[in-house]
Amino acid sequence: MDIIKAVREDGYAALSDLALRFDGVQQVHPRVPAASLARALAELDPAVRSALEESISRARRFADGQRPRDLDVELGDGALVSQNWVPVSRVGLYVPGGLAVYPSSVIMNVVPALAAGVQSIALASPPQKDFGGLPHPTILAAAALLGIDEVYAIGGPRPSLRSRTACRHMTPGRRWSLLM
Repeated sequence: MDIIKAVREDGYAALSDLALRFDGVQQVHPRVPAASLARALAELDPAVRSALEESISRARRFADGQRPRDLDVELGDGALVSQNWVPVSRVGLYVPGGLAVYPSSVIMNVVPALAAGVQSIALASPPQKDFGGLPHPTILAAAALLGIDEVYAIGGPRPSLRSRTACRHMTPGRRWSLLM
């Protein structure tokens, strides 16, 4: 099976077939519903939540301190040279999780993107058969703690393929909208 060709030609239908083949889950659409993110956060063990919140706080302090500052250098009368750091507007992040749970990967990916000023973040993590085809609840809870509401249950190389081949869907108010 040529996976790239299948995703290019069939979009979400191909991704759905691949989720069944590789992950053993049936999907209508890989986007994780907002209610699932909220439920994962509400059901998160309080000790795990506290640990995640502390990790997020520490990662934010470091990421904020790491961000380069804009620089202006006056070279002469009316001659100013500037270096400005401008964030990309959108990123897609991948959090592994096929065989283990890595909420630290959520934190280590999302926090620097937020500190850099990225306005739109999409996150992908493998679907889990044991959790109804959604990523592990701890991954979802970590995303929710960081305010990430665009999460996809897609694993392996498929998130990259999905974004590169521009799977499209209809949305109100727009003819086509790219997801991720």
